[in-house]
Amino acid sequence: MRKLYGKLDWCMGGQWQGYVEHLKDFVAKFHRFRIQPIFFFDGSVGGTKRSVWVERRKQKTNTVRRVFDHINNLATPPGRNLFVLPSNASSFTILALHYIIKATVYYSLGEADKEIVDFCLKNKCLGILTQDSDFMIFDTSIGRIFSAEKLNYHILFTVEYNVRLIHQKLGLDPTGMACLASALGNDVVSVKKLKGFHTKILAGTSAGTSTSDLVPRIADYILKKVSGWSSIQVLAADIFPGSKNSQMLFMSSVWSYLLDDARRAWIAEERSSGSGDTVAEASGGGSVEPELFQEFERILTVSDGGNAPRGAASTAGASSTSLAVTVVKPQVDPEVLHIAKTHHIAGDNHTLIYNVLSGEEIDSGESLEDQRNLDLPSSPCLYLPIKQYLFGLLLGVGAPKGTCYTFVCKIIIAVTPVLRDHSFMH
Repeated sequence: MRKLYGKLDWCMGGQWQGYVEHLKDFVAKFHRFRIQPIFFFDGSVGGTKRSVWVERRKQKTNTVRRVFDHINNLATPPGRNLFVLPSNASSFTILALHYIIKATVYYSLGEADKEIVDFCLKNKCLGILTQDSDFMIFDTSIGRIFSAEKLNYHILFTVEYNVRLIHQKLGLDPTGMACLASALGNDVVSVKKLKGFHTKILAGTSAGTSTSDLVPRIADYILKKVSGWSSIQVLAADIFPGSKNSQMLFMSSVWSYLLDDARRAWIAEERSSGSGDTVAEASGGGSVEPELFQEFERILTVSDGGNAPRGAASTAGASSTSLAVTVVKPQVDPEVLHIAKTHHIAGDNHTLIYNVLSGEEIDSGESLEDQRNLDLPSSPCLYLPIKQYLFGLLLGVGAPKGTCYTFVCKIIIAVTPVLRDHSFMH
């Protein structure tokens, strides 16, 4: 979106007509080459990645503060080095692509990575245009991987990543690549948590601590350790000795990269090995807890949209700023919820509608306002009564009078992230 927004003014509220023209031009260029672009957008952030979401919102809030410092001190528009997308740009982009440009849009319930891969496998797509390196983990059958960062959208020129060569050079299959991504650090297992493991891997070498130094050594380490699904649990224990929570996070991270067939194979191996005896032998004895795999099996049976497992693995990654909130979810007719979900995925409705009806968490990110100015209320506080009214209308059909539904709204106030619960009365 940043690249497509281009050099349009952004700090005065956004140039939406100009932005729509950019979107139209972008889609038309693909059509000129008889390429049908399909747009996928991420949904709500999963529990294991919530702390990362908070940290990124901190950084963006600090950038917004620098924007206002620049305006107050120099009385000129800030440069591109402080660029912040106008508020609500993501929702506007989805609706503009869908209704104005008539492009095909999918809005995920969670992260869209797995849905994109499944779509590519089913429809034999040309490839994926992305900034996300996670797609290099998957088998080359998903199509080619093109860089969105290197894209010159005026002439549709970019760089293609040779995924097959990367897999060959590292000697890893997609499962090994999932382990590599998790061991390098990602949104589930932070680099900070892995610092001790990285130091151990590089011990006795003259290599530095950059990614290019770590990748080949961790890849070799995985090649020696991982010989089947059960050995991934051993790898997790080796990376995080004595820390069950961190081991659970690592396993959840690997799981999140796997396609359904690979997940079923993992579960089948655990079933065939009973209560984990094979894993215990491989680790030199000791008990192995099967709870994680029971959770995996439950998640596979009751689909959660491809997100990482909930439960202990999710709470282990939660931010320390989380508040204990008892969430009272609305009782919505299943048929109504199904219709809302269908329209949500197709990009027909504003993204809030399904989240409100389903009682899911609602992410409210940063806005372009100086929150240090205490003379004005922050936009989350200012618009709260309106949200209460609109949400009440949305939930009013069939709801008993006087019912109080609780929604967990993730908002940023001042410069410190606060996770607050807002009760919306009907």
